[in-house]
Amino acid sequence: MKPTFFSVNTIFHLMICKLFIKKHNIKKPIIICFSINSIIAEIIAKDSDLYDVLIIERSEFPSSKLEIGKKNKRQIQKAKRYFMENESDHLYIFKDNDLINQTLIRCATQKDIKITLIEEGLGLYNSPSKPTVKKHSLLKRFLFSYPKQTYKDIGMSPNINEILASSPGFLPEEKKKNKRINVLSFNDLNIRDLNELYRYFNVSDIDFNFPNDNGLYTILYMGQPFSEFNYISIERENAKIEGLFEALTKFKNLQVIIKPHPSEDIKKYKRLLRNNRVHLIEDYYLPAELIPAKVNIDLVLTVHSSSCYYINQWYGINAISLYKVFFDVFPEESLKEKLEKMYNMDMLYNLSEIKKYIDLEYIN
Repeated sequence: MKPTFFSVNTIFHLMICKLFIKKHNIKKPIIICFSINSIIAEIIAKDSDLYDVLIIERSEFPSSKLEIGKKNKRQIQKAKRYFMENESDHLYIFKDNDLINQTLIRCATQKDIKITLIEEGLGLYNSPSKPTVKKHSLLKRFLFSYPKQTYKDIGMSPNINEILASSPGFLPEEKKKNKRINVLSFNDLNIRDLNELYRYFNVSDIDFNFPNDNGLYTILYMGQPFSEFNYISIERENAKIEGLFEALTKFKNLQVIIKPHPSEDIKKYKRLLRNNRVHLIEDYYLPAELIPAKVNIDLVLTVHSSSCYYINQWYGINAISLYKVFFDVFPEESLKEKLEKMYNMDMLYNLSEIKKYIDLEYIN
């Protein structure tokens, strides 16, 4: 039996990877880890269930383009060398639009190995950009081992054989072309499965440093890196966050737990902690999906974090989208439908509407 490769970049990838390995009884899993979060590599290194592990160091961007090119070359060659030297019958990836994963895709194609793309979030359902590819210069290709071109959007690589998606009906036709489409589902987890994940990610070691079961209505706010990725300015984001928390903390019998995205700068939340009913989870290695396993959550608020999908499926906790609170218009007309039907989310258009989602006994 040949090993099966998984390429992971985030703590969410690792969680889904572990569930997938168990569900499909994969005997020889190999994980290639390429992540800026060093905790992921530490967790994987201790995992005795894995057949092998390759850690590709991913540091902050160097200051010059030359150093960036050199760094990328080292990473590309390390991934290529390891993959080509090891046998495999299947490659599973969560992204097909970055240099490392596109390197693995090219290697797998050369070796005639099946390639499956696993859904990691809403990006898979977005319509593709135009043009769909980014061409690289001869200089990058020959000096730094770049491919001739890379694909800008998740799901657009023509060498992908299969896509696993939770809602296949929402996939753009361009991404389904010449690919097998199958359903990704972990909706049948039981408490034992969740406890195994709980132990794997050392959730029991986390001191949440706030009261649980204190009789307060508890909202989990899941942040996203909008200013960090230049979707909106930090000034606008701060104003929207402050307005949201001002509205929430008017309810005296309510507390809010903030779970930042790993790519967020958590300093933007520090000023909110002056209110003793606002709490911040600073542990980046904790999957947001596991928080309700330890903390009683009544409602989730987020713009469109994919974590709310599994929180709803596993615990039956509803989520409200704050997209129209943070942004003026939807980037795609179909986004509202996707959030409502795929993630089972209601849409909040005005902060004054928030009280209709909170149990009446907690409002006064």
